[in-house]
Amino acid sequence: MVAKGVFSLSTNELLAILLRSGRGGESALDVARHLLADCNNDLNVMARWGVRDFTSRYKGVGVAKAASIVAAFELARRREASSGDTPPALTSSREIYNFLRPRLGDLEREEFWVLMLNNACRLKSCERLFSGGIDSTTVDLRVLFARALEEKSHLLVVAHNHPSGNLRPSEQDTSLTRRISKGASTLDMTLLDHLIVCASGYYSFADEGIL
Repeated sequence: MVAKGVFSLSTNELLAILLRSGRGGESALDVARHLLADCNNDLNVMARWGVRDFTSRYKGVGVAKAASIVAAFELARRREASSGDTPPALTSSREIYNFLRPRLGDLEREEFWVLMLNNACRLKSCERLFSGGIDSTTVDLRVLFARALEEKSHLLVVAHNHPSGNLRPSEQDTSLTRRISKGASTLDMTLLDHLIVCASGYYSFADEGIL
């Protein structure tokens, strides 16, 4: 890496650097190759693994090595999520998804987030309001609208993730979207969109004409 630059290295070699050493009879490159093979060479899959996933599956991958890999993925997520000093303008479902994916795309449990925007669609606040189980989370509309009123925000976007990777909305998702839209209208606010976020893509209720 020092001699030729980091871009010259394969994914296997980069992972081997994080591992630092191998295990009985295998080099760090061999161990890295096994890790990548087990996630079908898909780093999005590996990004969801926690320290215990590594240490319980692979002999010779202890807490320190596993923590290095998990930390590297988290740094990548934070870099992707960083928006700089100027609040981003979120004027399309794709822009909203690009903003939310590093925050929601790799989670193993459902979370419900709200984005509060100013009249120019620039972000004022982005917050996780509720966290649930593997396939559902409970949303209290009183908490949602209380936060929106505190921020004096007229434009809202809500989002939640589907850890399963299935982008199809449930009947509960559709019902919740309509309830939020109706409640927002009552309070002189506008729900711009509700996104279901996965690592591989998103579903926009606005794009599908449900809002």
